Amino acid sequence: MKHVRVRITAHGRKRDIHPMYGVMTRAPFVKRATALQWNYTGDALGILHYVVGDTDALEAAIQEIPEVVGYDIERINEQSCCVYVRDSTTDPLQEMFSTISSGGLVVVPPIEYETDGTVAFSIFGPDDEIQAAERIFPFQLM
Repeated sequence: MKHVRVRITAHGRKRDIHPMYGVMTRAPFVKRATALQWNYTGDALGILHYVVGDTDALEAAIQEIPEVVGYDIERINEQSCCVYVRDSTTDPLQEMFSTISSGGLVVVPPIEYETDGTVAFSIFGPDDEIQAAERIFPFQLM
């Protein structure tokens, strides 16, 4: 078994991967965002986020994303919330999630959205499967 901490980037394709990716990494009203857990079924993604920032602006942005088929926001205080988002997937999102959620790989939360457009997370699994995932969906080792 191997453990790696990786950083991925959309390489300017945030909207292609999924519009929520750009909201969590680049929206001026999001100060910090973390994905706590998810359930990926291939055609849909349910994901729980912890977000620090302007919750009203976040909700307005979520309502404008056609791929979002449902959401719920639980405010923690004036500047933070938990957000459950269920959305349909795009082809690039399916490619990314099928790569990191197949075989013996385990992605360990939290998944940290960075303001530079990258996402950082840990992967555990067999060395050969981690290397295969890197060939399909390139990531930077941290």
